[in-house]
Amino acid sequence: MRTVINAILYIVKGGIEWRMMPNGFPPWQTVYDHFSKWNKRGVWEACSDRLVAYRREQAGRAAAPSYGIMDAQSVKTVYASEERGIDGGKKVKGHKRHIVVDLLGNLIVCHGPCRESQ
Repeated sequence: MRTVINAILYIVKGGIEWRMMPNGFPPWQTVYDHFSKWNKRGVWEACSDRLVAYRREQAGRAAAPSYGIMDAQSVKTVYASEERGIDGGKKVKGHKRHIVVDLLGNLIVCHGPCRESQ
């Protein structure tokens, strides 16, 4: 199971396609199946929430943030889709994402395409 988690982290960090996973990991179908099941069950979100709480406690703060800082960002896309729009102020074709971070910079919520590369 540790190898599967390492493979998922490798994919996420490197931004590579599932099929391009190196040979040292389990087959990409196996890794993707675990990732997909855990994603549907909310495992990744729960892990993120727990890591944020742990990081906040290590910094001497309450586990749950009391303030959030919100920002929006335009994300360029090169493909056409129904969800693609235009940010009129910046004249960017793509998606808009909104994020909320705590005072330490930990991600609390992301709405929209939250990966760097789409």
